[in-house]
Amino acid sequence: MFEWSLGGVIWPVMEAWWESYAAGKPAKMRLKLPKLANRIDLGEELRLEDDQGCPFLGYVFSVEECGQYREVVAYDQLRYLMFKDTYLLEGKTADQILALLAKDMGLTLGEVESTGVRMDLAVVDKKLIDILEQALAITREQSGRDYLLWDEGGALRLSLAGSMDSGIRLSEDSALTDYARGKSIDADSYNRVKIAKKDRKKGERNVIVLEDSASTGNWGVLQYYQRVDEKLSEGEMRAQARATLAEKNKPSRSLTLHSAGDSRCRAGFALAWTLDGKTEEGSIVWARHHWKGATYT
Repeated sequence: MFEWSLGGVIWPVMEAWWESYAAGKPAKMRLKLPKLANRIDLGEELRLEDDQGCPFLGYVFSVEECGQYREVVAYDQLRYLMFKDTYLLEGKTADQILALLAKDMGLTLGEVESTGVRMDLAVVDKKLIDILEQALAITREQSGRDYLLWDEGGALRLSLAGSMDSGIRLSEDSALTDYARGKSIDADSYNRVKIAKKDRKKGERNVIVLEDSASTGNWGVLQYYQRVDEKLSEGEMRAQARATLAEKNKPSRSLTLHSAGDSRCRAGFALAWTLDGKTEEGSIVWARHHWKGATYT
């Protein structure tokens, strides 16, 4: 059973949509509500609760009065990291940067894993969430570990990617209703990698370029550019370029699964599915839930 409460008051819901993303965006809840006498204030707390707890807690950012209903949109705490600022960060890890930004914005922290990779960042006029994504990208490149930034019931968490299992197992014999497979070079595929740094002592700019000629012949040049810390040696830059080319010189593949609703399904969590007799497992990049009447998908 699901209940939506606004400011502590449980509301009847005509229709609802909940979306979550693995990176770069806050989770979003959109509600279609009957017109009641109750007032809904901007900034009001919106909670979704079920038998398993509180899968979503956010704050109202917009209220629209329509003919026969109201539409309310709320976001979790990550929405407050969409604002820009300027920071000089020296010798800090990604988890320390998260703690600093959360303190500056008055946000609640939950369990935050230590990432271990220290870095220097000078960022100007940049969204706070992009600062964190940059710090997590540097951590991934230098340690091989990937982390997920997410909001668990009103507390920001930083968790090791792959460590969170939704417990969901889908198949054509159970909750799975439809699926679609796709492949693309339009999102995160690159066949030329350019790594650059500025050597302030020598007044020079060092650049390493690696590319796959067979791939560029097929797809054209898809260039990935990154400026790295000047402390990196040429050997480290070349190793990073090789690793990046190996990772990104291929089409991205997608699988969209449609199933009966399950509130454990959220971006960043792992799930397993069985199609054509073959069982596979992966992490959810984007999840969308929809409620209407007695139907939940």
